[in-house]
Amino acid sequence: MRASLALVLLTAGCSRAGVEVYFCQAEPGTCGEVMIGQIAQANQTIEAASYAFTHEGIGEALEVAASRGVEVRLVYDNLQSSNNTMSEILVNLRHAGVETRPGAGSVMHHKFLVIDGRRVVAGSFNFTNAGDWVNDENLMVMHSRGLAHEFQLEFHRLWTGG
Repeated sequence: MRASLALVLLTAGCSRAGVEVYFCQAEPGTCGEVMIGQIAQANQTIEAASYAFTHEGIGEALEVAASRGVEVRLVYDNLQSSNNTMSEILVNLRHAGVETRPGAGSVMHHKFLVIDGRRVVAGSFNFTNAGDWVNDENLMVMHSRGLAHEFQLEFHRLWTGG
């Protein structure tokens, strides 16, 4: 049985015990910047799951990571991919060498990145401009190989349709 996780949420931008917590509306634009910064630090792998994806800056950051030789894979919600902006981002990611595929099953509602098997970026933050600038969203950066492993297991399940 997999371990349960309990986190104490802290104030915006605060860090404790290897967890950084951000609230997107506390400083609009912060969550996108944090995610782009985490992507830029990747050296080997990025495993991403995104329900909605219209934030072009995050898309460009994943493209740059792939061009640096980082293995980037993205699983997304198939129904959301009909959005014109998301469709364009997916095409650009594929051209940059990012492997993409829709999640199996009903709604793939995850929003997370696993970076180099060491840290997880996750929360309610959709990879969208509205998530970054308008909606009340949260984003956590968790520095933990154990948590990264748990998220990798979930990513693998989504990726393989299990």
